[in-house]
Amino acid sequence: MEISEEMDSLALMLESIAEWRREKARDFPEDARNLEAAELLEKLAAKCRNTEAEGEHFKAWSAFWETEGYRASEATSSCLKEIGFHSWPSDIEDLCRNFMAEAA
Repeated sequence: MEISEEMDSLALMLESIAEWRREKARDFPEDARNLEAAELLEKLAAKCRNTEAEGEHFKAWSAFWETEGYRASEATSSCLKEIGFHSWPSDIEDLCRNFMAEAA
């Protein structure tokens, strides 16, 4: 299976935020949410790397990213930072649904 560029980019974003959450976990060891969020982000990144680029919400997010650039980046970044604190997406479609709701 060949991963699309969009899925690869999304996986890299998820991994980057996971690392940021791990740093926060070291800074704030009393708050278990950071480590839990990092683990969820890493699971989503793994799903991203093992999933074909399909699904209506992923396609909508991908098209939005291509046309809106900065606005899409801001919505995506905001959603990724909320994972494990205010959202718990179960899969890539759920995650992309959150991106699009944030951008609306």
